[in-house]
Amino acid sequence: MEELLQNVGKLEQIGKSNNSVIYKLLNKEGKPNGKVLKIVMHNEEGTHPKECEHLHNEANMLQNIKHPSIIRNHGTLMANQNLKNSHFCALQMELADTDFFDKIAKMYPNPVEPKYIRSAFLQVLNALDYLHNEMGIAHNDIKLENIFLLKNKIKLADFGFASLTDKSSKQTPQEQQKLWKNRCKTPLSPEILNLIQGKSDKNFSEKKADIFALGVSIFQSLFLRAPFQEDYANENDQMFKYFFSNQHSKFWEIEEIANTLKYLNQFEDFRQEAFIDLINKMLSVNPDKRLNVKQIMKHPWFRSSNVESSNHLAGCTQF
Repeated sequence: MEELLQNVGKLEQIGKSNNSVIYKLLNKEGKPNGKVLKIVMHNEEGTHPKECEHLHNEANMLQNIKHPSIIRNHGTLMANQNLKNSHFCALQMELADTDFFDKIAKMYPNPVEPKYIRSAFLQVLNALDYLHNEMGIAHNDIKLENIFLLKNKIKLADFGFASLTDKSSKQTPQEQQKLWKNRCKTPLSPEILNLIQGKSDKNFSEKKADIFALGVSIFQSLFLRAPFQEDYANENDQMFKYFFSNQHSKFWEIEEIANTLKYLNQFEDFRQEAFIDLINKMLSVNPDKRLNVKQIMKHPWFRSSNVESSNHLAGCTQF
């Protein structure tokens, strides 16, 4: 670690996950220099051991991605050959202010106003449109914890599970099952769950799975909870079962959901009918019936006056 400090300077830990630690990089005066260092430690020799596969994938993906609403990387993956006697891999990236989950959690029990959520997710959609339709990339880990704020601008981050859709579409169901079995608790779509649990032997579209995860994130940001009671959206869940039975109205009549709808309706620009239609179509159990990115961007809930302006977030006193 001493040699690492000589290479990148002073570090201040700001986050931690199951297999990585995030450090803020500081200049000689001890002030942030606008970068973070994501480090994965391991006990293997070699440039890219198993523990570093996701970080290596993230480095490869970010190397070719340039979009204002996607986190930037700084430099290439650092691994064993860079530093002697150190078993780790690390990647420097853009420093954000906070993630969306933490920001919303700090405001609990009060939801963020719908106009700010709409503006934030329009930026996420712009990033996802770029990934899906220009770069041919599925993010595969969309959740509030991976949506960051930097000076009131949205930054989509964490590309460790991202994939090239041309490649993933050619994978066998068995290959997809193996890849997804060990992944974290991203809001998994029903088709992924069915494959993991051996209930399906069909390949699935990772782009459509991104849409499901995004729908869960939009719902969470306003309702301060997932649209299901258990960890995942399965047919036995007491809330999400209504999506499986195509009885969407019963879902929205659940007391907790109905009460939150009533609260959100005090905001003039919430537009309940459009919101319900959007979520129903993004969380469709049948991936073929889910909207794609461009359809979501044209949906009535996003097509409102001034929604295109990022100034909504800049002027958000809640943030």
